[in-house]
Formats: sequence, C-alpha cells, structure tokens
Amino acid sequence: MGPSRRCHLRLEPTREIEVDSRRCVRALPPAPRSGRAAVHQTAASQIAGYAKLLARGPVAQTDRAAFPKHWDAVFDRQGMKRTKEKFVPTLNGIVPLAGKRVLEVGCGIGHYTSHLAPLCREVVAIDPNDVAIAAAKKSLQVPHVAFRVLSAERISSLKEVFDVVIFTLSLHHIPEELMTRAIDEAIQVTRREGHIVFLEPAQEGTFFEAELAYQTCDGDERAAKTRAYDAMLSHQRLIPLAECEDQTEFRWDSMDDFLETMRPRANLTELEPFLSSHDFKLVAKRRINIFRVRKPAKS
Repeated sequence: MGPSRRCHLRLEPTREIEVDSRRCVRALPPAPRSGRAAVHQTAASQIAGYAKLLARGPVAQTDRAAFPKHWDAVFDRQGMKRTKEKFVPTLNGIVPLAGKRVLEVGCGIGHYTSHLAPLCREVVAIDPNDVAIAAAKKSLQVPHVAFRVLSAERISSLKEVFDVVIFTLSLHHIPEELMTRAIDEAIQVTRREGHIVFLEPAQEGTFFEAELAYQTCDGDERAAKTRAYDAMLSHQRLIPLAECEDQTEFRWDSMDDFLETMRPRANLTELEPFLSSHDFKLVAKRRINIFRVRKPAKS
C-alpha cells in the first residue's frame, strides 16, 4: 500500500471532514542493480565534465551546442521517470471531471494534460513557452485537447468559460505582482460555482532537499512558494473546499540522466553519495488546494 494522503474537505465554514485517500498501487520492479555499479564507477568523471561546463558560464536553455542532450532532456524528460503519481485521481475523487471543460494553466509539454484528457469532455492547456507548447502538440494529438501559447495573466483573452481551472505547478512561477491578477483572470473564465485548483510543490521531501543542497532545477523557491500559497488563501473570491497532500516519485537510471534533467549547480562532489543513499529515487511532496469560485450576485 502507498502512503496515506489526508484531505481536509471544508464543506461548511464550521465543519471539516477528514478523508483518507489511500489507494492500492502495484509495486514497480526495482531498477537492475547491475546498472548501479557502472554509475558509481563513472560518477566522478561525469561530475567533473559537468563542472567544467558550468565553469564556462551560465548555460542557456537554447544552447544546444554547449550541452547537446540538455535541451531534449529538459522538455522530453526521457531520463527522469515518474514512478508514482496520484494528482489527477485524487482531484477526480473530489471534483469529478467527467463531462467537464477544463483549463490547465502552465501545462508545459503536456504531462498532466495527458492524464486529464481521458477524464474530461474538453481540455484547453496553456503555457507561455512556445517551444513547450509545440512539444505538447506533437505528443498529444486528440480532438478534444487544444494547446495554446498564453500567459496566466491573460487568461480572460480566451473568452471562454470552464468548469474547472487547474494551475499545474505554475502559480509560484508567476511574478508576485501578477499572482492575484492571474487568479482574477482564472475566476473570469470559471463558471458560477465552478472550481479553481492549484497543484503546488511543498517545502519538504528528498526532491526538495536536492533543490536546496545542489541547486537543481529552479533552486531555492521557498519564498515564491510561500507567496503563491498566501495569494490563493487570501483571495476574497476563492472559497476553500479542500487541501490535500500529494507526492510524485522520480527515478533516474544514471548520473548522466540526473545531470541532464536536473541541472545541479552546487556541491557536485556530494551529489552521487546523496543519490545513491536514496537508490536514485527522490520524492517531491506536493499540495493540492481546491476552491469554489464565489461569483458576484446577479443584479
């Protein structure tokens, strides 16, 4: 059995119901141990080569010549496997998605879009990164899913109405001065009594530890995560319905995979022992916040 996740459902201002969303998942087979020996033997040389690359200066995401595999790894994530993930099933258990029009904000290359699509009547997925959207369109071609290049603070330009708007790991990436505006924009396109959902990274777990210790991915985002949480909870038009714990487990098969997908920038000599101690698996803790939308009364 996987770890239990607790959801607090705020059905009324004075009453809370605690829901145990434990689900049975099939255990995945462990990675072959033979591959680990090779990782240990080559880790030092891989880190040394990666350190030399960093020493030449910042590596632009578009600089394929500097790190040929980097661009594909960032967007395709071929070397980083998600072995456990329950966000969409958890959400669907609280807010049934069948027959719903859903807007996904910050879809990236469409990972969560591909999980939402089988459940929803229609999905519109937006992201400000045109390269990511191009990759998403290529990987997920179904008639009821549309990808568009659009930033969160311009959502209302869609001039459409949705049953559910989902920010997938995106609110904390929005500049602080635009977070409230992005929520306002989401409210404008959400039907009366619809839902707005935020999937956000928590500040715990081994994935989080790696972000801090080795400056992986976007590094230390604690301040941004806190601002995002405050922005959603303090918004006067959002009515809290549920807050759930969630997590995603990631696995890498080699040090190369980790370096290419996670882009560590600090304490590189300590990295291999850290990953080995966790069998090259890291857990990213998440938080799911679900709100109903309080619409102004009709005049």
